[in-house]
Amino acid sequence: MRLVLSLLLLAWVAATPAVAQERTVTPSILKVGKWAEGIASDGSSLWVAESGQRSIVQISKAGAIVRRETVGRLPVGMTSLDSRVYALVQTDKIVWQQPATGPGKRLATLAGCPEAISAGAQALWVLTWPDCSNIDTRLVRIDPVTGAQTQTAALGRGGQALVAAHGKAWLGHISGDRLSVVDSRTLAVEQRTIRDADIFTLAANRTALFAGGRLQKNAKGGFVVLIDPGTGEETKRLEFGAIIQVLVADEETLAAIALDGTIWVASARDLSLRGKITLTTGTYRPSSALIQDGKLVVVAQQYQGENGAVFTLSDWR
Repeated sequence: MRLVLSLLLLAWVAATPAVAQERTVTPSILKVGKWAEGIASDGSSLWVAESGQRSIVQISKAGAIVRRETVGRLPVGMTSLDSRVYALVQTDKIVWQQPATGPGKRLATLAGCPEAISAGAQALWVLTWPDCSNIDTRLVRIDPVTGAQTQTAALGRGGQALVAAHGKAWLGHISGDRLSVVDSRTLAVEQRTIRDADIFTLAANRTALFAGGRLQKNAKGGFVVLIDPGTGEETKRLEFGAIIQVLVADEETLAAIALDGTIWVASARDLSLRGKITLTTGTYRPSSALIQDGKLVVVAQQYQGENGAVFTLSDWR
């Protein structure tokens, strides 16, 4: 009888859903320029794309604006590789290379309409829509030294989210429950199914891949899935009552940021929920995020007007 009761108790505990501790947090706030978008680190400073004023802004570790560089019309995505940051300048269809000090330069000019950028395995990757619509998608691999380009075959409709990690480039689609997996060296493509998922965002750490976005069965609901980078298969899932817009992870913790700015905190190992954070800033639209020196840094596209802001949270785990 004791054994039966023990087994029943264990089953009940295993079936009990995790309850997130809810907190309200006041971040430090740095106001930046018009329509803030992507964020990247050169190893010491942060850089944020100010898409509405054709610039990227350098921010010191102390949270002060150092300088601005004019890079072209509509810089959006940002990434980093080898102590340099790269901006995807959407309207001018270029990739801009920016060192921590000194002037930057145009690294590559792109065909089609570029939508996202990521860096990994000593290469840059850009998601492009060849006909400037999401009817079809390609990835372009760019040499960060020479700017030489190689592109994949057509990857299909609805390419949206991009991350380079684990020797591959991963493309999330907003239609068809699909994740396209591109080998970094050969550009060979494999397709994986992520059920009931419009993938808006991807993130990775050294051991795992994460996808988030909107549930197809519930247009107002969102999800995060943990993906085995070896197989490309989903191994764990969380569902929310809000669409997930931005994901960022380190080896310990995942932050899933909803469209209204709510931040869900989970274990990066097994997606067990750790907390739910509402910022005292009020509702905002997150555009990107990263983790630097243990702090969660979130970019708000607009904050109290057309200009954006950078929110920094120290006690977020």
